[in-house]
Amino acid sequence: AVDTAMYDSVVFRFGKPIARDFLVIVATAAGIYRASVELLPSSVSMMATAAAYHFWLVGEYGPAIAAIAVSGVVSWPFAAMVGLPLALHIMYRRGFLFFGRHAL
Repeated sequence: AVDTAMYDSVVFRFGKPIARDFLVIVATAAGIYRASVELLPSSVSMMATAAAYHFWLVGEYGPAIAAIAVSGVVSWPFAAMVGLPLALHIMYRRGFLFFGRHAL
């Protein structure tokens, strides 16, 4: 479900040719098939990070911050570092107060 949402967000942001390339890369990645069905912390982190990037690409910053927080708190603490580019982008685009309001 997250991968299809990610595909839709890539279509929205970059267009269909890039989205087809993304689909080929995701469909042939061996780790996606194995990690998506296991209930390991890295699997939860992978899905939450994909959801965060989906929300980021469509411009919904609040749910993106929440997905990164779930990834860092529930599964792997180091996965929160993946949200650093998101945080810098939000602070650049919307300002520090917007980021702080949604991060707390």
